[in-house]
Amino acid sequence: MLSQRYITDIMNISTNRVGSEKIDDVRDCWKAVSVPY
Repeated sequence: MLSQRYITDIMNISTNRVGSEKIDDVRDCWKAVSVPY
């Protein structure tokens, strides 16, 4: 389960980017934080 901090970081990136750039950044973020532990 993702921590609130990661979710907040993803939301911050979402609001700081626009268009396809935003989509790509959010995807990269999810890849980075969705590694199984």
